[in-house]
Amino acid sequence: MGRRILTLIGAMFILYLGGALIFESVPLFGRYQHYVVVSDSMAPTIDVHDVVIIDRRGSFSEGDIIAFETTLAEQTVPVIHYLDEIESDNGRDIYHTRPEEGPRDDWVLERDDILGAHALTIPRIGRMFAFFGSAIGRVVLVINILGVVLIARLLTRKT
Repeated sequence: MGRRILTLIGAMFILYLGGALIFESVPLFGRYQHYVVVSDSMAPTIDVHDVVIIDRRGSFSEGDIIAFETTLAEQTVPVIHYLDEIESDNGRDIYHTRPEEGPRDDWVLERDDILGAHALTIPRIGRMFAFFGSAIGRVVLVINILGVVLIARLLTRKT
């Protein structure tokens, strides 16, 4: 029984490291990037704590959900909103966005500002990503793994 527990813990640890590598370090092999949604501006289509997968290639059409970067409170942050309208101004395209409900955003975007188009939403796992992506989350994970290994060794110890 102790061997099974250790195998399970090892498998969980490898899955965690693999997930961390894929989702935190490697943007899904260059084409896709993920973002954890932190505001309710796209609810109910995309909720807070959902993970949104963005396809960095392709063209955009009005009505698509896109990701772009903007500066809020002197910090660059990703925003996920609808592409409301594309205007041509002297040969260059200007992109306007909007949230799920409400008026058009004040942001005026160019093509280089857009990170990509919405490809997939994974509901409600953003809390886990945010927690294990933080320093305290990683410490808790390591302490829990060490605690389970210690308990497994104590249970399988021959007296």
